[in-house]
Amino acid sequence: IFSSSLYLIGSSNNSFNNMTLNTNPDTGIQVSTGSNNQFSNSTINGTTYSAIEILDRDNNFTNMTIRTTSGYDISIAGNGTRLTDMPHMGNYTINTNGALVIIESSGKGEIKFLAAINGSGANLTDDIRIGNNSATVLSNNNIGLNRSANVTLYGTPGAGITSPELKRDGATCPAGICYNFTALTAATVIFNVSYWTNYSIRAQGAINPNVTLLSPTNNTTTANSLVYFVADFVD
Repeated sequence: IFSSSLYLIGSSNNSFNNMTLNTNPDTGIQVSTGSNNQFSNSTINGTTYSAIEILDRDNNFTNMTIRTTSGYDISIAGNGTRLTDMPHMGNYTINTNGALVIIESSGKGEIKFLAAINGSGANLTDDIRIGNNSATVLSNNNIGLNRSANVTLYGTPGAGITSPELKRDGATCPAGICYNFTALTAATVIFNVSYWTNYSIRAQGAINPNVTLLSPTNNTTTANSLVYFVADFVD
């Protein structure tokens, strides 16, 4: 039998803010049954099974600090789980049957998975990343994250870019893998991806510069450990 510092059963539409949950032997927050609950700006210390365990749908967690857990930082089995501005999420597990999850970073963007993700990993914060004009899922760390998603990038990510296009790992993203719902110059850009790596908005047809090596000359051999190169770069 697990014990929890905060246990919800049959309870929905609640708001829990500015809490400190200390040294519970098993679970910090467990949502057994209940939806549309908001948890924010709180700290969970010293759990042994899972700092946060989500078993029901549509619950939202914002800026939750997790410390000194010996089990999972987060365990997810509920569809519609939203995680916003979480400082760090380490060990994680997502139910074998999968769950629809939304990850958001305020001011940067959002990843909304359209197919259920699953699996486990050692660092959810590293496996799913949202930066300025960038969305990354390291599905090589957990193949269960390699699912279709809608990506939203905030803050006019295409501003100042001539002829912007969607890039996948720095190269033009094929039409069969990603497509945009909005203009890439919009204040908020929304696009769809079929599976995961890194996506961003960059200029079309970027051309590598022409490089002429001036020194050292070709076929130069040296025993020095530090070598300086001089070259001309022309766009």
